[in-house]
Amino acid sequence: MKLEELLQYDDIVIQCHDNPDADAVASGWALLWYLEKNKKQARLIYSGASPMTKANMLLMCRKLEIPIEYAEALEERPKLLICVDGRYGGGNVRRLEAETCAVIDHHPSGRYDPELPALSEVRD
Repeated sequence: MKLEELLQYDDIVIQCHDNPDADAVASGWALLWYLEKNKKQARLIYSGASPMTKANMLLMCRKLEIPIEYAEALEERPKLLICVDGRYGGGNVRRLEAETCAVIDHHPSGRYDPELPALSEVRD
């Protein structure tokens, strides 16, 4: 997959894994920046059992003004949901419905990982 392939979509949500860490938030934020520079509107979200509570993550997001939102669910199915730093349908990513899904990840594939969607880039 090439990043340009994502530009064909207009309704885009970038989803970090549940209880995101610094690399999940940073990679999602970088992707958000790329999309916005290419005149696309997107949201950066994470889900899971509860909002972030790690002091270092809250400080990072506040100081850098990272526009990340906690979402238990999505009101409408986006045209594209991009899962960063995790696998869509994996154990640490709440499955949120979308018309098309993509994955950008750096973790090695495991035997219990879900099948990757056509729009995927995984480099372990």
